[in-house]
Amino acid sequence: MGARCYKGYIEGANEEEALMDQTRSRERLGILCAGMFVVMASMRDVYFAAMFQGYSPLHVAVIAFTLCTVVFLGVALIRRQSLYELRPWLWEVVGINVTSAIGWIAYFYALRNLGPSLAQMLWAGIGPLSVMAIEASGIGLAKPAAVGPAERLCHLGILGALVLGTLVVAAGLSGAPTTAQARPMLGALLALLSGASISINVLLCKRLNERRVGPAMILTVRFVGVVIVAAVLAVVFGDTVIGGWSPGTLGIVAAAAILLLVAPIYVNQMGIALAPAMTVRGVMALGPVLVFLLQLYEGRLRTSGYSLAVIVLYSIFAILAAVARQWPGCSVRLRRFAWRSAITLPLTGRVGERSEPGWGGVLVRVGYVAEPPSPPLPLPAGQAPR
Repeated sequence: MGARCYKGYIEGANEEEALMDQTRSRERLGILCAGMFVVMASMRDVYFAAMFQGYSPLHVAVIAFTLCTVVFLGVALIRRQSLYELRPWLWEVVGINVTSAIGWIAYFYALRNLGPSLAQMLWAGIGPLSVMAIEASGIGLAKPAAVGPAERLCHLGILGALVLGTLVVAAGLSGAPTTAQARPMLGALLALLSGASISINVLLCKRLNERRVGPAMILTVRFVGVVIVAAVLAVVFGDTVIGGWSPGTLGIVAAAAILLLVAPIYVNQMGIALAPAMTVRGVMALGPVLVFLLQLYEGRLRTSGYSLAVIVLYSIFAILAAVARQWPGCSVRLRRFAWRSAITLPLTGRVGERSEPGWGGVLVRVGYVAEPPSPPLPLPAGQAPR
């Protein structure tokens, strides 16, 4: 009996080792996807920040997010997902569209008035702080996540970086655009508003995902509000002159929307699904630094050492927060992998499942495999098992 149990344990251990080899290759692909997302998102911010100096952010929002909606609707139809999945959750869909409209339109105007590196830092940094404030207030948008003392300390560091960044902008040391219509302090406030709004948006998307609504269907309806609100604002404020939009410019904006808005959402989804959350968050924390380097290469904005110092400070605390978030689970040595189908490991341990939000409201199911039990110790001679 003992020999059979030990043989079963060895077979289970070999099965887990094969699974872990497959997981490592998935994690390498996930890290590559996370890096690609950071590069594309950084290029998006630098490109659109320059475009908004000559074209209306409202026009770009209508064009870009209409294409996003059409693309993800096609994906949902290919996967045979139906809008009827959303019928019981109409208020959540309304909330997602309202927060999407506020978040993206505010961020587009933040890019117009502020340097893209500081705009992305303020936008990303306020996110986890907003989630903590929402959960502390008792608003149950989604299941709260446990935050340890080390992570809270890192969040205080992020808050300090955001305050310093705002002070740099207020003092006129940020290297923001010097055009007549640029208002750097307004851009900073809009970036903070956008980050807080997108954080609420992600929580609402997580709520739908917990109710078994697929990511493609969520993304199909997520940007409709952006298109409608941007079009209404353009009419209300008389921003309806489209004479500057040549067919060539429209084609460029359409291509940029596909490559710099749609593609990053998909690539980020793969990165979160395949790589550990700590690794993905650590890679993403380097985004503002890359944006700063890209805008330095572009040469359109003045170089600001103050901005670079604040951005590096934020990235350090963001990486430390990612490490602190995973540290409590290190004693259990969780094995993470993309959850593609139901997996049973009767000999190697227990399997669990949970949902985690990613950038753009994309949620993926991730699983963990606990360590297998230790093999039974040999009993002394003559002693019967209990």
